[in-house]
Amino acid sequence: VAHILDDALKPVQLGDSGELCIAGPGLALGYRNRPELTSEKFVTLPEMGRVYRTGDLARILPSGDIDCMGRIDAQIKLRGYRIELEAIEAELVRCPGILEAACRVQGSGGREELAAWVVTALDDIEFSAIRDQLTERLPFYMVPSCYGRTDALPRTVGGKVKRDALPEQAPALGDDGPVVGAETELERCLVAAAAVVLAMPAASISVDADFFLGCGGTS
Repeated sequence: VAHILDDALKPVQLGDSGELCIAGPGLALGYRNRPELTSEKFVTLPEMGRVYRTGDLARILPSGDIDCMGRIDAQIKLRGYRIELEAIEAELVRCPGILEAACRVQGSGGREELAAWVVTALDDIEFSAIRDQLTERLPFYMVPSCYGRTDALPRTVGGKVKRDALPEQAPALGDDGPVVGAETELERCLVAAAAVVLAMPAASISVDADFFLGCGGTS
């Protein structure tokens, strides 16, 4: 039996998305020799009994069919926008030299940034060029501001990417052009305020930089 449940493990309305959970007599007892994972994934609910939380996002269509929409951990909300990480990763692997890619949010306390980790066949890769290509294909809020290389993406036994196991900090990618200094009093005030918010030296902030893509700012 398939159930689509919300964050409180209650059934969602028809057409709404939620976590796909499985119940019924064929349900497994749990993960062998992994009690913590078993308790996390296999839960008992008053109205449904014991269910398995798949971690997959799904919805029930008017036809009664189940539409699987990808992994729940592949969806994030950043700067007020809901972002599909898999959509960014699909564009990253279209870039020359990138074999695999995975994205995650790094930072906290209002300083969250979108980071991309890539496996590449190139010894020297220009992430600024990668960012420019993504800017042409994706909305600005889906373009990572931080990039890093890794020899391999962390994966589960089943082969799924473990985004929470990616390195915690990818280097921020700033603007490549020269720093244009402030000339007016208003520009100096804005640069000083940005330096405080971004925790960056004021001298490194160009007045013509993109606050989000060039400086790694958030709303």
